[in-house]
Amino acid sequence: MTWLLYDRARSAGNRCFFRIKHNLSLVRDWYYAFAPDADLLEVTKDQTVVGYELKGQRKHRTGEFDWPAFYDGLGQALAYLIMPFVIKQGSESAFEGGSMDYVYLVNARSEAKERTDALDVIKLTPLGYITMTPSGQITELVKPRLNPLRSENARQHLLSNLDTLGEFSEQGKTFRKLKEKVAL
Repeated sequence: MTWLLYDRARSAGNRCFFRIKHNLSLVRDWYYAFAPDADLLEVTKDQTVVGYELKGQRKHRTGEFDWPAFYDGLGQALAYLIMPFVIKQGSESAFEGGSMDYVYLVNARSEAKERTDALDVIKLTPLGYITMTPSGQITELVKPRLNPLRSENARQHLLSNLDTLGEFSEQGKTFRKLKEKVAL
């Protein structure tokens, strides 16, 4: 799932960051705290910041797979609206987050559709909703609305310091592992 969204973003010339948690450093007196971790962060050429919370199939001990419920990841995706926190080491947060312009919940599905009542629930939030099928079909079923908790100061801080997220970029270990999985 991550690879398909990444591939779509890269073909549009956008930057991507993967499974971001935090970027602690002894060099800076601040760091970003993502809680929960951000599965995929896309920064478009026009500097729009988009977060994606991804929920794929789960394999049980029996070897069987099941599809995520539409609400799996809903709470995590809502948390993206206030992420990341910018923490000054040894003190309170500098910004209370709100760096992302748009946020999506992305669920694996056998078909590119969702129950109407589930979509009605998603529409109560500012989140967008995407389904992805095993054949690689990406379908946007709900368009996201602009993040109502967006902070322009926090957003600009993130955009000005994207280089600090290097370990989560295409040069990082997480991306290399993701690439190896896709190659299998």
